[in-house]
Amino acid sequence: MSKEKIVMKRSNNFIIRVFFASIMVFLLSGYGSAIAAMSNYFVETSWVAANKARILIIDTRAETEYTAGHIPGAINVPSNTFYFSRYEGENATQVLYMAPTPTEFIALVDSWGVKPSTIVVAYGDDVDPMPSRLTWTLKLYGHNAAYVMDGGLAKWQYIDKRAVSTTPTPPKVNTTPYVITGYSSLLAYKYDVLAAIPVSDGGSGTVTGTVILNTSTPGEYSGATVNPGDPQGGHIPGAIFLNWPGDVLTNNAGQVTYPNSSTVIQVLKSQEALQTMFTGLGLSKSDTIITYCEGGFRAAQVAELLLGLGYPNVMMYEGSWNEWSNSDNTVYPEHTGSTP
Repeated sequence: MSKEKIVMKRSNNFIIRVFFASIMVFLLSGYGSAIAAMSNYFVETSWVAANKARILIIDTRAETEYTAGHIPGAINVPSNTFYFSRYEGENATQVLYMAPTPTEFIALVDSWGVKPSTIVVAYGDDVDPMPSRLTWTLKLYGHNAAYVMDGGLAKWQYIDKRAVSTTPTPPKVNTTPYVITGYSSLLAYKYDVLAAIPVSDGGSGTVTGTVILNTSTPGEYSGATVNPGDPQGGHIPGAIFLNWPGDVLTNNAGQVTYPNSSTVIQVLKSQEALQTMFTGLGLSKSDTIITYCEGGFRAAQVAELLLGLGYPNVMMYEGSWNEWSNSDNTVYPEHTGSTP
């Protein structure tokens, strides 16, 4: 299928989503400071401890890590269980990290015991974007009461000195299927990305005012590092580079380390520091921003940080570099090197 036909087929949906999102921003602009809040996406360990009785805590680490020690009462949902491998696109390319379909989503949340009224808090390790992928998935299907616990189990256990348990907590499986009541505009497709790339960079350039944000490592961005499942490294042409995790995480205030280690436990940077970083990258709250990484995990975390800071038009390209690099590069162009 030609590039022009792909764009004509897909970019209209993107334009419609951006149009309606812009209308909502305009209508709500007087209340923006009240609506946009980092606490809609991330919570502190102290908040989790104070609210344990009324929330569902989900540990997204591997089962072996969970059984070695977890927050008491937390259920285990290993990270490799809430994304899916699919064959996508005109060449039926295998994409490894796709979001669940509505049917798959309902089956997942029913198995976790999540009801529409359930408040979910997800956590993993301190340097772990997988909890954000889980909460992003919930929010994708309109379940907005979903939060990531900053600092993960390491902050809970080693900084706060709170108790952990080695006794698994089985989920209370739903007896009535979850009912999806709404969908969000958090998801971007590769056709949306192609439409945002200027013609001079090999894209179609049919959409303006959109910024593509790469949230990976210098090696991945330049092409020097190639991840399993990707034929080559590199980045989407024109993508701005955010160095993950260094640009978003920092040492905890007390410089507390893991036991018998010099590794300092990481937490999110302050909102002021994050805002300064995003501004320094040239991001504006009038932009539509599409985040991506290699598999849509780090990009989910950064998307939630942007939304928490009040950037209203943020989407995550779920297929990310894994899908893009496996696609026809005569249609979906690629760059290598350290510059966009």
